[in-house]
Amino acid sequence: TVSPHASITPVISVLSLAAMQDSGWYQINFNFAEDLAWGRGAGCGLLASSCSSKTLPWCSASGGSPLSCSYSRQGFGFCEPASDSDYLSSCTTAPATFLCRSSQSASAFQSCNGEDCRGSSYLASSMCFESSIVAVNQSISGPEIGCYESRCSATGDLDIKGPDGTWMMCSEPGQKLSQFSGFDGFIACPSPRSICPVTGDSVPPAVVPRPVGLS
Repeated sequence: TVSPHASITPVISVLSLAAMQDSGWYQINFNFAEDLAWGRGAGCGLLASSCSSKTLPWCSASGGSPLSCSYSRQGFGFCEPASDSDYLSSCTTAPATFLCRSSQSASAFQSCNGEDCRGSSYLASSMCFESSIVAVNQSISGPEIGCYESRCSATGDLDIKGPDGTWMMCSEPGQKLSQFSGFDGFIACPSPRSICPVTGDSVPPAVVPRPVGLS
């Protein structure tokens, strides 16, 4: 897999397959390419900027906790060095040690009267988002993240379901979803395109397979 970090589910991306085909040793069926979430929708800034920016796919400790969302947002884990390489030794990423689809991941968060203080939900469609959400009249410390249901529209819009069951649409990165009944704080929107690619995003033109036999 072409990725700086091993994940729970390794990905064989179209870029990996294109590199194998370009070696001249393989004929590739690109129908078997898997989705690579790492860096999706980040643009050239991902390569042009330093990992010290601490935005996904990089991470930093938040709220006094070393836990952060994984780059795929399928879960969260502890920030740790991305590589032993001298080039990436100062960069940190978080593997999805705790999956948002597993209710057992709730043990990583503080409980408020037996409920998740962040109002997280642990379902198949749940993803990790930066969040300052906390139940009204509660004060907590710990990671400023939470697991919430999400969905993509046919046009690439991202919807996130708040802790009170209200669906809200993310229209731009950094947008703050708030005013959830029974909860203070907000859920921070990522770039919608990083989760909901529009048609044509999955196979960049630079790695479209060339016909066999052409140099």
